[in-house]
Amino acid sequence: MSRRLTFHLAVLAAAVAIVVGVAGTSAPSGATGRYANPQLLVETDEVAGMLAAPGVRIVDLRSGMTGKVAYRVGHVPGAAYLDPGELDDPAANAEGFPIRPEAAAALFGRLGIDHETTVVAYDDGGSVLAARFFFVLEYYGHERVRVLNGGLAKWRREGRPLESTVPVTLDMMILQGHAVMRGSKRALVVIDMPFGSYEASKEQAFMSAARVMKETGCGAIKVEGGRRMAESIAFLVERGVPVMGHIGLTPQSINTIGSFRAQGRDETDWGPIEEDARAVAQAGAFSVVIEAVAEPLARRITAAVEIPTIGIGGSVACDGQILVLEDMLGLSPRVPKFVKRYAELGPSIEAAVAAYAADVRARAFPATEHVYPLRTKAK
Repeated sequence: MSRRLTFHLAVLAAAVAIVVGVAGTSAPSGATGRYANPQLLVETDEVAGMLAAPGVRIVDLRSGMTGKVAYRVGHVPGAAYLDPGELDDPAANAEGFPIRPEAAAALFGRLGIDHETTVVAYDDGGSVLAARFFFVLEYYGHERVRVLNGGLAKWRREGRPLESTVPVTLDMMILQGHAVMRGSKRALVVIDMPFGSYEASKEQAFMSAARVMKETGCGAIKVEGGRRMAESIAFLVERGVPVMGHIGLTPQSINTIGSFRAQGRDETDWGPIEEDARAVAQAGAFSVVIEAVAEPLARRITAAVEIPTIGIGGSVACDGQILVLEDMLGLSPRVPKFVKRYAELGPSIEAAVAAYAADVRARAFPATEHVYPLRTKAK
């Protein structure tokens, strides 16, 4: 039996051993004896006490187009994100083959994991992905690995803290806006208003937007929401603030939307999204982002409203397009369906950093041509 086949059988058997009773529920504290291998699990109470402990690495494994975005919205404090697809060997003819030793070493190093690290893995889908990571680590000799009992769902149910990029502050956006404006010569710079800086009232929206524009010099601001934000958009426009709208999938509203699924996949769901587009346009927005909606719906909205539409997972019919830079340049391991990779810079960067590190360890860098000799004294 090949080593890789043995690996697959081990992962399958272990996933069953770990996941029995975990999907959707978890063992009560002190009841882990129900499991075939209770030593592989760690309870939420214990993890809560490990958050600031040295030598501990918590890893969030959520896959697909929404995994990384969901991680940004909320994850166990201090957890690193790992797309489970990175555990597969890209050279294999089928999914599921574990990454090669050299790739595994680079991945573990990036995550800050060595053989002395205690690793806690979790996901939000029954711990199958966490179990796979567990056994990839064990396959390569890491013994201090455990799976969070009940996963992220149990952590959330218990009201435990989450870290998130949703609470990005106005100060942070202003700082980032300054950096973009310094590098901009002709582009229209639009700054995304962070969650909590504009929703409470139209007056709050104006004060926040005015501060952003005065302190960064940007050309416009963007707010998420359709009909519910129409009054605020009109208030801002009347007071000289150019506004870009954002409808469809609105990431800042993930806690009410419930997931990062494309919107309008059923024609019966089109009405509210079309109403959002009309409301934003009628309120005076100069353009609107349409994110992750069914292509025919994005096309229909573009034809119906008089302002330019900017698509991200919309339609080629939209008046403009936007992509996340790291996604299009190949710096993200996995990307949403709507992304086209225009380069694969990630492997080149990793190879360059690895070569640099190797030269430093071998004392091959800096070489003679990279250092400054003493000046030759004139005779």
